Order: sequence, then structure tokens, then C-alpha cells
Amino acid sequence: MLSLLFSPAGWFPPPLAASAAFASETASDAIIQNARNEAEMLLAVRNAAWLKYSDDWDAYLEARKTNPSASAPVFSSLALAGLISEGYLPASFPSINYTVSASGSELDVTTTMDTASASLVPNFLPLAQVSGGSVTLKVTRPGATADLSFFVDKYAANEMGNDSSVEWIDGQGLVSANTVRANAISSQGGGAVAVSSPLAVTGNTSVTGNISSTGGVSASTGTFSGAVSTGALTAASLNTGSGNIATTGTISAGTVSSGNVTSSGTVTGTEGDFASTRTNSISSKAAGGTVAISSPVSVSGNISSTGSVSGTTGTFSGAVSAGALTAAPGP
Repeated sequence: MLSLLFSPAGWFPPPLAASAAFASETASDAIIQNARNEAEMLLAVRNAAWLKYSDDWDAYLEARKTNPSASAPVFSSLALAGLISEGYLPASFPSINYTVSASGSELDVTTTMDTASASLVPNFLPLAQVSGGSVTLKVTRPGATADLSFFVDKYAANEMGNDSSVEWIDGQGLVSANTVRANAISSQGGGAVAVSSPLAVTGNTSVTGNISSTGGVSASTGTFSGAVSTGALTAASLNTGSGNIATTGTISAGTVSSGNVTSSGTVTGTEGDFASTRTNSISSKAAGGTVAISSPVSVSGNISSTGSVSGTTGTFSGAVSAGALTAAPGP
């Protein structure tokens, strides 16, 4: 048949009788047209498979938004009957003449015809494989959805190599997540790291600089090498070393160790040990109770009490004003 295509005489064999030449011309045109038609039909199946798989892939990505374990579509599972029933091929498609079968992860589309037509199909479809009267076209998956190993999957865990980073050129990016695990968090602009919502830390938090909070800071244990400035501070144990603690609210802790503690609210605890205390008033925690001091008290100014002052020894260089004053008699 190829001799017909490339014969020096053009599309025709050497001259024959008029009737024979006419019959040969008609047969050749029919074979060529049949080969062309079969090539178009194979391409139609390929295009339908690609479109179906693309739609299935889009549906899979949409499902991943609410179901991370959703299953990806399998290209090699596509069937000719499904392509027709779902409208990817017309209902009039002659499915009886074609088969679609899995070939590894890809598809083979096969049809049979007369050997003369089959031999010409590669002229119109170069990747077609011909064996006698059987023609097979291997259809591979669309490349963009074949494998996500080289892409970022926004609905799955993505692994990155050492020294990898995600950066926004204008510095205005946003990372929104339920959980963030990091070895270090630092400011992009060199200033403070601003946290606009409450920050809950289930493990230990190490801060070498200052912590400034307009809300509350609550933890089981707090150890700071710098200053702490917060609206309220609650901890089972709090140690700032030589750093200061300043709050506009209440400090509530089991043990507090710090340089200076400044609070415009209330400092509560079971025991206080201070080298120096400055206060406008001291009153009993229990309403109507007594403030008990177990060690000597040295006051360089005046002592004024509307109640009683009681002690084993009293030595005053200034004035004493009290409702009642009791002391053990001198020697």
C-alpha cells in the first residue's frame, strides 16, 4: 500500500486498463479515508479520557478540603462505557469496535480493521501501534496530574529539605494554621513579634528578650532573664532573675523571684519575701482579721494604727499613734 502513496506516478499504480484503473483509484481512496477515520476515532477516545480524568482530579482536590484522606482518581481505571454514559463521548460512538484497557498506569485504546487500512493509520496518528489488522494507541495520563511529588499539595503534608524557606517578598504574607511547630520565632523586621490573640503554650517557652502583653500571661512555670510587662500574670512559679515584673493587673503565683515587682493591681500569694517593700496600706487578707508579723519590724517613720499594735519589744524614735499598745515590760 505504501507503494501507492510514494509511487513516481503519484497516488496511482502503473497504468492499467481504464476500468481497472478506476476500480483501483476508488479502493485506494476508501482505504485512505477509512484509516483517517479510525485515527480520528482513536484520538476522540484519548481526548475523552483526558477530559474525564481532569474533571475527576478537580473533584478530588475539592474533596481534599474537607476530607484529607480522599482517594485520588486512577487513570488506568477509566472505561469506555463510562466515557459514553457520562457524555465525554457521544451515545452514537461505536463502542463495539473499540476496547479500552489498563496498561500499567496508562491506557491502551485498541480497534480492529482491515490490514490495508490499519497499515495507513500511523500516517495520521504516528504513535499508533499496528499489528496486522489491530491498531493500538497508548494514552498516557495528563502530565500535570500524573504525580504531585514535585509540586506543593495544599491539602497534604509537604516535606522540604534543609535550609528551605517560604518567604514573601513584600513581607505581607500570612500563615494561618491550627498548629505551628518551630525551633525559633523571630521578627522579620527586627522589632517585636506581635501576637494579637491569646497565646497558649502547652510546653515550655524560652524568651531571651522581654515579654510585653496587654492581656494576661498564664503558665505553670515562668523563668525570665529579661523584664515582664503584662496586664495580669498567673503562674505556679515565677522567676525573672534580676529582671523586673511590672503589671497593670494582678500577679498571682505560688513562688515569685524577681528584681523589682510593680503592680497597680493586687499581688497575692501564700508567702512574700522582700528585701524592701513600699506600699500605701497593709491590711488583713481576711476581712476583720489580723496582720501577723513573726519577725521584728523596723520602721524609720511613724506607725499609725486605728486598731491595736502588739509586740514583745517596741522601740520607737518617732511618734506612735494607736488605739491600743501592748508590749512586754522592760527588764
